[in-house]
Amino acid sequence: FSGTSSATPIVSGVVAVLSSIAKEHGKKISTKSMRDLLRKTGVPQGPVTRRERVGNFPSLEQLLAKIKVKR
Repeated sequence: FSGTSSATPIVSGVVAVLSSIAKEHGKKISTKSMRDLLRKTGVPQGPVTRRERVGNFPSLEQLLAKIKVKR
């Protein structure tokens, strides 16, 4: 269980939660904005990110701060 097999459910879960919380606060996040938010936030996945393109591990806390929503 690695690569896209593990990344897909993690990222889609974060996207679903963030979209739901944003909606509760009267905000809507476009697909492009969501992609940009995911790329600009998160926790690097170790030294492998220096050699090849591996996305950050999503941080819901950072994402909520970016869209200015308090938990």
